[in-house]
Amino acid sequence: MTAAKIAAASTSGVPGDNTNALRIADLVYDNTLAPLGGATINDSYSSLVTKIGSDSAAATRDSSNATALVDSLTNRRDSISGVSMDEEMTNLIKYQQSYQAAARALTTMDDVLELLITRTGRAGL
Repeated sequence: MTAAKIAAASTSGVPGDNTNALRIADLVYDNTLAPLGGATINDSYSSLVTKIGSDSAAATRDSSNATALVDSLTNRRDSISGVSMDEEMTNLIKYQQSYQAAARALTTMDDVLELLITRTGRAGL
């Protein structure tokens, strides 16, 4: 973009007419702007930046609160319906001891049968 393409003059073809450029510059300091409610452009921009920052902080806070709530509810659900590691370990030990007892019973039966077969000798001869 070149400076020749900027419409700084209020009437075309008049060299040195910078009326529009001066009006634009005056907008920064004009306190009577109706669309901005009497505020300057700088004031309006500052207000906009402040509002965006405030809205961003509120959204971050709301997100953090929602995450904390979800974590709390997840922990509560897990405490009610979750698996107790102590209870599971107790069951594992109980099942292991039951398996060992059954294995000993089978070993004893095997020993009894072995003894019966070897001590009675050959039958029916």
